[in-house]
Amino acid sequence: MKIARYKGKSFKDGVTTIYTSDLISMPRIFWFYFSVVCLVLLLSKATRQLIRFFPSPDAPLNNDAYWTYLPNARALLDHPWEFLTEDPASYYVAPLGYIWPALWGADPALIQLANCFLFLTCILMMWRTASQLGGIWAGILATALIVFHPDLTRHIPLVLTESIYLFGLMLLTMSVVEYALNESKPRAALRWAALGLTVTLLSRPVLQIFALAALVAGLASWTALSWLRVNTSFAHAARAIFLNRPVVVAFIAALVLPAAVVLKNGLCFGLWGIGTGSGSGLYYGVSPFKMGLEPVFSGFNYDAGVTPLTVAPETKGNPLALQSERINTRVAFDIVKNTSFLDNTSFFAQKLKAWLFYSTPEMRMSRNLRGFRTFEWLAIGLAALTILISSKRRALNRRLRLPGRPGMERQKIVVLGLLLLGVLGMSLQLTPVLYNTRYNTFFLEPWMILLASVGTAIVLQLPEKFRHLPVARRLVWLAGKALIVLMLAGMPSVLHRYSLHHESWGMDPYRPGPVAVLLDRSSMGPIHAASASSLGSDRWRLESAPATLTLPLQVVIADTLAPIQVMDGIWRLRFAVSSPEDGAINACRKATLALTNAHPKQTRYEPLPTLYLKPDSAMHTYAIDGNGEMRPAGSGALSITFHCPPGTIVTWAGAELLKSTLPEAAHALIHQNRAIDPYLRRDPR
Repeated sequence: MKIARYKGKSFKDGVTTIYTSDLISMPRIFWFYFSVVCLVLLLSKATRQLIRFFPSPDAPLNNDAYWTYLPNARALLDHPWEFLTEDPASYYVAPLGYIWPALWGADPALIQLANCFLFLTCILMMWRTASQLGGIWAGILATALIVFHPDLTRHIPLVLTESIYLFGLMLLTMSVVEYALNESKPRAALRWAALGLTVTLLSRPVLQIFALAALVAGLASWTALSWLRVNTSFAHAARAIFLNRPVVVAFIAALVLPAAVVLKNGLCFGLWGIGTGSGSGLYYGVSPFKMGLEPVFSGFNYDAGVTPLTVAPETKGNPLALQSERINTRVAFDIVKNTSFLDNTSFFAQKLKAWLFYSTPEMRMSRNLRGFRTFEWLAIGLAALTILISSKRRALNRRLRLPGRPGMERQKIVVLGLLLLGVLGMSLQLTPVLYNTRYNTFFLEPWMILLASVGTAIVLQLPEKFRHLPVARRLVWLAGKALIVLMLAGMPSVLHRYSLHHESWGMDPYRPGPVAVLLDRSSMGPIHAASASSLGSDRWRLESAPATLTLPLQVVIADTLAPIQVMDGIWRLRFAVSSPEDGAINACRKATLALTNAHPKQTRYEPLPTLYLKPDSAMHTYAIDGNGEMRPAGSGALSITFHCPPGTIVTWAGAELLKSTLPEAAHALIHQNRAIDPYLRRDPR
């Protein structure tokens, strides 16, 4: 086989472009067949995963499909004009939420199959985009990351809008990259980009703020440069790439259909937006006791329909109704308004961390998500450092060199920077709204995967004239890159295990939102213990690990605690933990709760009833959900099991069971203009 170096050359087959300037010297045809084989293998793996997750014919539909998407699609098929102009259900979700199912006759099996084909197309677009930005290795890695993502694939063969959104986002991203890295600036790429943006806005309109901001900024910059007649090299480059008539026209074309939907909703229903749902998102996203995350993460229920029903019975408990949207939005803003600056800062910082790294509960629900995201940020950080070092060398008359399409380094830096700004901007935009795994995966992962794969290719690319370097320098380079590979492979797992053992999570016991007392000290008997001895004055010494303190509960009328009467309960407990010696503090970090005579589970998943202790001898108040198996069905006992070394001292202060009265507080806010107080400043009594 003849060995050759093809600097800056490429091999095209109409779909795939193989850039060889950053590859080990081999004939181009070898890399073409190698890339094709890798792509086929990854598509085959993706297909097997889709088959694995594809629902059986008798499987129940997900709630969104059963209650919203399919009924709306059938209504659109039966009487399209009346549905779009007279039925409020037409604005409950973005239009593609029911138009896409309607295209397949509202048949769940056909919709699920179509979503699978959309995903396979997204894999091809991910391959193409990453290869353009970072070469063949970036393409392989990006495709592998999207195929082997620990959570993404299982959502694809469902009747949801995420597959449509992912398709639009990948089409938009691929087309923008194609346009930016092509010197001829093809108009076709702009047309495809406009289509992709339209699809995202009509399926999941999370990019609407970005799109409007980009359009306004582009028009302002274009006008300023033209009016001021700026002729610098930067101005010429900006006009050539983004600030020109075709780009502005493409942006406007992408917004025509979304604007038409907004106009239709405004004229027909008084809603000047693409759809409702943001009110519920804000309501859950700022909830003090749900901590802004998916309610099931913390053991609570979904009450975005209960609050509007309490305030305005005519909403019939529909959280997507326009009046419900306004009620939930006002409640959310009032909670934030009446929360202190420091508490808001701490709360939203935790939310932002969840968007950037996945949340703490997800480390126990899906153990690979945190490690996956950590790998992505490590790769991005190392790539940024590599580019910074290369830029310093460039100041010494050394050319900045990046993998992928040759001669486009500046354009690649711009595109990668925009993708990173997109990830950070999206995370900030989503911080106030409901957090869940599916949103994080589909809204952030596509761009994160691109950045991580291209970043890895940047870090590991061969230096120029590698074959001509002395053997010692080549060995040093290979050893350094081997260490980087080991770090990228091993560090995420190490950091994940550390976080799993040291990262705690729980609601603020003094900011549970409006509450009322269900059980207090008058309903509780004296504590008795197992593997612990009394020291008097409610002090107990733990004699072995584990040791349990048991609190008897006297419930007079059990029906008052039933889930049908109380949607969300909250336990608050107050006690102090003193470790026997300084070195044992880290050995006393958790206590588990259990309840005798409890109600059964309400959902398939309930978090472990675990308290994360502060063994510093000071009194602390802890809070945890009082739902499901933590809700008394009658008289019984609450047990607290401490996993602490012998000799630990526990000083008991009290406990209480509360119920959330947020719907009643919302009623007082709307009808009496009484502000919602999210605080409960006293200790358990």
